[in-house]
Amino acid sequence: MTVFLVSALWVGLAMGLWLGLAWLESRQALRARLYGADAEATRDIDERRPLSRWLIRAGFNTPGASDRFIVACIAFVTLGVLGGYLVTQTSLYQMGARWLEEIPGGSGQLLAPMIDALPWVVGTLASLGPWLYVRRRRRDLVREVEADLPPDLEIFATLARAGLGFQGALVQVVESADPSRPLTREFQTVQREVLAGVPRVDALRRMSERLDVTSVTMFVNGLVHAEQVGAGLAEVLQHQAEELRLRRQAGGLEKAQSLPVKLVFPVVLCFLPAIFIWTLGPALYAFMKLAGSVLREIPGA
Repeated sequence: MTVFLVSALWVGLAMGLWLGLAWLESRQALRARLYGADAEATRDIDERRPLSRWLIRAGFNTPGASDRFIVACIAFVTLGVLGGYLVTQTSLYQMGARWLEEIPGGSGQLLAPMIDALPWVVGTLASLGPWLYVRRRRRDLVREVEADLPPDLEIFATLARAGLGFQGALVQVVESADPSRPLTREFQTVQREVLAGVPRVDALRRMSERLDVTSVTMFVNGLVHAEQVGAGLAEVLQHQAEELRLRRQAGGLEKAQSLPVKLVFPVVLCFLPAIFIWTLGPALYAFMKLAGSVLREIPGA
């Protein structure tokens, strides 16, 4: 009964947060239609929160993303607690609990608290679902950005050597790239901001802050430095593209060299116990059988 009351409380809290989220999004949509600049300023203030910045860097840059993440966490905890409670009511769980009680020597009593805490453990693990999903999205975004940036830099350098300015090269890159890729979407955002009157340096720095990827930060810093000192844009971009390719090759070589170290733990934990059981198990069983027969032949044993 207590579990049901707690679960109902969590469900009610989740529904209340969801309704509040819908109301806030409707107000933000209305303000965006009436006052475009004010809505953008409000969004900037929201992005200063740590949770919002973390979600934005994982690709969740829509208004109310942090509220939806909190609601998702509460919903996952509720479902996890309910799932754990339903597991405790199954016959398999009850049979396992009775089996623990029948273990001689009182060893089962040591494991009983762990079995009783199963609903809360399941709820805690379920609450990590949204967090793990956001982390995976962040890793995918960084990998895609680092894979797309070197060829885009070479395109920028080629167009710059052909006499095309950065804005024209940006248009060509956006039109030729896959629009579903995160770097292409960020270039489209920079293009729209520049057309709206935002200085190009500020638009690029905002893109660097949204992505928070080292290679993109280096790219933006190189562009800003080239524009400030009047250096050749083509040479700077070509040098950055070559440097990024060398860094990716070095990273791949480092991962290949660390693979034997990472394989030690699966080998020790998974393969060696099975090998020992397969090779030493029959001999150990025969030894225990022989020792038992000898003990039975000893008087008084």
